[in-house]
Amino acid sequence: VELDANDTVSEATLKRLNADGTYTDVFTAPLGEAKSWQRYIYKDFDFSEVQTPGMYVIECGESVTDVFPIKKGAYDDTWQHTVGNFLPVQMDHMRVREAYKIWHNASHMDDALQAPLNMSWFDGWSMGGTIDSGYEPYEYIPGLNVGGFYDAGDFDIQTGSNLETVANLALAYQEFENQYDTLDINWETRQAELHRPDGVADIRQLVKHGILHTLAQLDAVGYLSSVIEVQSLRQYTHLGDGSKDTDNRNYDPTLAEDETVGLRSGKTDDRFAFFGAYSTPSNAGPVLAAAYDVLKGYDDELAERCLEWAEKIWDEMDHTGAGSGWGGPADWNMALELLLATGKEEYKARVLELFDSQISMEGSGWFGPAFTSGGYKAVRVLELLGDEAKAKFEASLKAYAPTLETQNSANPFGMPDTMGMWGGSGGVISQGVTAALLHKYYPEIIDSKYTFDVVNYILGTHPSNSTSWISGVGTNSVEKGYGSNRADFYYIAGGVVPGYVTIAPDFPEHMDDFNFLWFENEYTVGVSSSWVFVAQAAQAFAREADVECEHDWIDTVKEATCTAGGYTNHFCNNCFEEYTDAYTEALGHDYDDGVVTKEPGAILNGVFTYTCQRCGDSYKANEVYATGHNYTAVVTPATCTTKGYVIFTCKTAGCGYSYKSNVTPAKGHTFVAGTCSVCGEAEPVAPEKPTYVTNIEVGKAYKFALNQVNKGQILGVTGAMN
Repeated sequence: VELDANDTVSEATLKRLNADGTYTDVFTAPLGEAKSWQRYIYKDFDFSEVQTPGMYVIECGESVTDVFPIKKGAYDDTWQHTVGNFLPVQMDHMRVREAYKIWHNASHMDDALQAPLNMSWFDGWSMGGTIDSGYEPYEYIPGLNVGGFYDAGDFDIQTGSNLETVANLALAYQEFENQYDTLDINWETRQAELHRPDGVADIRQLVKHGILHTLAQLDAVGYLSSVIEVQSLRQYTHLGDGSKDTDNRNYDPTLAEDETVGLRSGKTDDRFAFFGAYSTPSNAGPVLAAAYDVLKGYDDELAERCLEWAEKIWDEMDHTGAGSGWGGPADWNMALELLLATGKEEYKARVLELFDSQISMEGSGWFGPAFTSGGYKAVRVLELLGDEAKAKFEASLKAYAPTLETQNSANPFGMPDTMGMWGGSGGVISQGVTAALLHKYYPEIIDSKYTFDVVNYILGTHPSNSTSWISGVGTNSVEKGYGSNRADFYYIAGGVVPGYVTIAPDFPEHMDDFNFLWFENEYTVGVSSSWVFVAQAAQAFAREADVECEHDWIDTVKEATCTAGGYTNHFCNNCFEEYTDAYTEALGHDYDDGVVTKEPGAILNGVFTYTCQRCGDSYKANEVYATGHNYTAVVTPATCTTKGYVIFTCKTAGCGYSYKSNVTPAKGHTFVAGTCSVCGEAEPVAPEKPTYVTNIEVGKAYKFALNQVNKGQILGVTGAMN
């Protein structure tokens, strides 16, 4: 509990959340002894005797925590967002989709140009006076537009971070072989889609993506650049879709700046590859060997390429010295990884040659004992080294174990202090990697407590606030991260932020609601990927000591229906565990014999409807056949002036269909003495011949008749005219 130095709070209470939303006090105890650190005091609240699973809060003074669980599997969902969301979003040279959202299209497909000589660049990068790549400044280096991860909240590929990410993921897969799969990758079309399993463990696919870029650099020039970086500050500050960082067309100096021809353009916006003087890529060797171990059985061809390059680098290295410094001699880690990958005696011999110096607990200073700076990694190959080496390692481990209690003892959390302009979550997680790896192999010597301390620290038990430093993970997490989407004031789930920094002289600050403070809230792939191993370790260790619940089961019986089987669901009101059993088969429908719901017509069938006597479901069938037409005939005979015919009409109920047939011509009149002997109509008399006036006298009255033929009709008009 972080308190002001003048605060008088002396106790805290653990409260259990009930099903109706109320809380019950379950444990109250005095706070522990005050520990002064920075400007605050810290007191422990130990409620470990509470073992009943459930959802709880802690009330201390006027403050109340967010709701948190005591349950089995409390650490089960702490790393999946990093593997299935954050790291895929950071994939360069790929189109990344999440349901309806496109995080970015395939980016930097125009990678890359050889960086020019003697150049000091932003973000601390520079080029010296030598280029050994075989390419001239601004010359296109083919093959680099594949694989690799955006390092952080910008769109560069830092070689060291990319290697670190692959190494961290490889370690997690080698030690826990987790088959978590929510990522669908099509390597041919360069597309990755989140939340769509494709049958391949996500970690293996991410290892492949990272190592593809490493191999591309090695294949292109034989060694590694320090960074692949954009050319201008305008590009460097670009946010959002990384594919808009460049025009994705290879620079062609023969074209005008605004001219394009196919996939070439005259625009010099392609990223620079910082290939300087040649140096043996020894930092890539262990990673390539680890990648081989992870990829074999999944992508055997790529795995073999990794091993070929790892052994080529090994052959180029000097294996005569004992070495010193952080991580020991350059070939210590590589010998360990190659031994794990191949089991060859050559690598075993070098490990044994260096073994005593590397597991030594003697020495101090900046690097500390060799054991803590890299020697501890030998724990992974002890079964291959024999009993003598194993006994030596155990002796060093027992000497190391007490230091876990005293390291960083000035800090009440037992974690490295953050002094300087970058939060310290990376150092804390690194401490957790060591503790977790050693506990996995020697649980009787190294307690799991040191792993849980690290995990709890990252998830909220740390200075300044109680916010989880992994976006989207924990009861309350950083929701404004310094990622590529920071202009949206949002976050990328699974990204790990640096955490607090100390504002001189003694103020621990972490502004979890302002994402433009890069030193407190910028995600990096190296730190985030290292979290995957520690969190998976905590998940595994917690299962070893899961709390047993005194279950209060609520049983809900779901009866079988016609279409769905039945079952019984059991839900624990204490720990929220649930399971289902007592499954029964669906009953199937019980239909009646059917009734006519539509009578048949002359040409349309009638309908039978069958209804389930259990659930009311029904279906219809045309099983009453049409009767056909039943006509009556009405004869209309021909007359002198009209045609004759017969009307046939269907008398079936509801039909009424009719048609005319048997048409006969009109008979015509038969006139006898001026009258039709059939119908009696008088024979027409021809009209008198009209007289025509050709000279009209003024003032004399005339009668007139005007006839006009209009479309076959005679229109007659009569009148008088003066």
